[in-house]
Amino acid sequence: MSDQATADALMGQAAQSAREGRFPDAAQLLRRALAVNGSLAGGRHANLCEPLKRGADLENVVRLAPFRINALVTTGWLNSLFDGRPVDAGGRPIPWFTYPAIDFLEPRVQRNWTVLEWGCGNSTLWWAARTRHVIGVEHDRSWHQLIASDAPENAIIVLAENPDRYVNLQDTPDAGPYDAIVIDGERRNQCARRAASSVKPDGVIVFDNSDRKAYRDGLAFLMDSGWKRLDFFGLIPSYLYRGCTSIFYRDDAFLNSRVLPCDHQSCVGPTCAQGLGE
Repeated sequence: MSDQATADALMGQAAQSAREGRFPDAAQLLRRALAVNGSLAGGRHANLCEPLKRGADLENVVRLAPFRINALVTTGWLNSLFDGRPVDAGGRPIPWFTYPAIDFLEPRVQRNWTVLEWGCGNSTLWWAARTRHVIGVEHDRSWHQLIASDAPENAIIVLAENPDRYVNLQDTPDAGPYDAIVIDGERRNQCARRAASSVKPDGVIVFDNSDRKAYRDGLAFLMDSGWKRLDFFGLIPSYLYRGCTSIFYRDDAFLNSRVLPCDHQSCVGPTCAQGLGE
């Protein structure tokens, strides 16, 4: 059997082991496949990363590292990895934004806000726990049903399968303007244009995955319209790579925070100094 055929067979066995939940076995088979045929590396089989991640002995890594300052634990990243959704260290939902963006947003969110989201999920639950009212607009029927079933009383999940109605918010019960708008779903460039006219003068727009070239148009439109932009590059819950979440604002007062870094309490855990009580 050729090296390629051997590697393919090993990957097939690894995939089957992963489907059966035997992640350590899957990880071992994938290591053997890579040893046989190194050309499998280089990102062409990124879908196989999950069995490797789950097959790693992360539990013992956690046990050996100082618990209070191990960011894999304190941010909830490890929980997110195994749950397949963004959660904090206590299993509570957080947005699928970069961790620095979550840290920056959290102390600035106000209880009396009304929030609009294009695209819904754990972020909807996170916003709902911190604001007066959240409206999520979702294009996917099955995902809509899943999220709507868990939505609290102050969150409404709207199904908008028609692209124009989705962008133009024709099915939403509240026409705005909103204190915060999240662009994290379909047709983000068009949504950016709608967001600019649907947010309050002192409101904010959160544009996730802003490092993607496909979203140049929407980002440029907001900047050309006078919006100021802050980019938050960093690690993302449950993933091994960095991304970018951008926050747009017009009123500089949004930047102000009387909370000192040493006193900052975050849903994504303490800093090293805070964890050690320094």
